[in-house]
Amino acid sequence: MRQPVLRSNRILLRKYKISDAFEDYKIGRDKEVSKWIYEIPSSYKLEDAKKWIRSILKNKKDYFYAIILKDTKKLIGTTWINHIKNRTGELSYLIEKKYWERGYATKAVKIMLKFGFDNLKLNKICAKVNELNKSSIKILEKFDFKLKKILKKKARLKFTKKLYNEFYFELLKKE
Repeated sequence: MRQPVLRSNRILLRKYKISDAFEDYKIGRDKEVSKWIYEIPSSYKLEDAKKWIRSILKNKKDYFYAIILKDTKKLIGTTWINHIKNRTGELSYLIEKKYWERGYATKAVKIMLKFGFDNLKLNKICAKVNELNKSSIKILEKFDFKLKKILKKKARLKFTKKLYNEFYFELLKKE
């Protein structure tokens, strides 16, 4: 399936471009943002951002989107559905810190849920969240995601050695 541009009144979600690397790099370097994303290395460099973007542009199985402000065209985050199997996909998202608490993550999740259920024909969308990430948990609960299991000591904050619980949420299409 071709990756369509997805829109709302305030943001649009579009396929990444190599030219997004610098903005992605800046977001990934922010310790408050990247501490929740285990895959971002602590020494994240601009070349790492370019390499990551190249890899997702080659990826034909998963759907990675740049979150763009409609009025300024600024990249402020990322959202994706990946690990798609048996009509189930995993949702993730992150927003640049200075745009937290403004409803952008909530709007991106709403758009991605519609895309996942309507376009990708998924029956279930899941999300994994560190137990300390209260904002992300609140967003998922807003969309009636259900906490299905607690993965004991499976999540690590990027800059610590301590392990935390990871909450595994699910949302069924019929819900």
